[in-house]
Amino acid sequence: MAFIGKNSKNGGQLSASIISLGAKIKGEINCENDIHINGEFDGSLITSAEVIIGKTGNVTGEIHADRMVVAGQFKGEYRGDSIDILPTGVVFGEIHVKNVIIEPNGIFEGESRIIKDDILKLEVQPQSKSTDE
Repeated sequence: MAFIGKNSKNGGQLSASIISLGAKIKGEINCENDIHINGEFDGSLITSAEVIIGKTGNVTGEIHADRMVVAGQFKGEYRGDSIDILPTGVVFGEIHVKNVIIEPNGIFEGESRIIKDDILKLEVQPQSKSTDE
């Protein structure tokens, strides 16, 4: 597994934003590239790519991303395609995803909602009145 991967939206070039160990950021981040967090982040993070929370990363808040990999700690709400909680990863909160991977010794405590692409919507048909009345 590569922590900084190819992002098809930018022509296959390697790109990532990195929050380094020792950095503390509070606020909102919106971007289209991968984000690797080794420091502390508190707030809202939205990306169409991947979020990697490294072993020393500590994130609190709301994340919307295509994929999230957790080796550190995450507290909050995550919405995306998939989440991978590594053996050192700890997740507390609520996740809304299509795929969940919790590796041995990874910790998840909270609520999960599995999202399916092919959810069938049931339509309620009005009952027809009897013509005999």
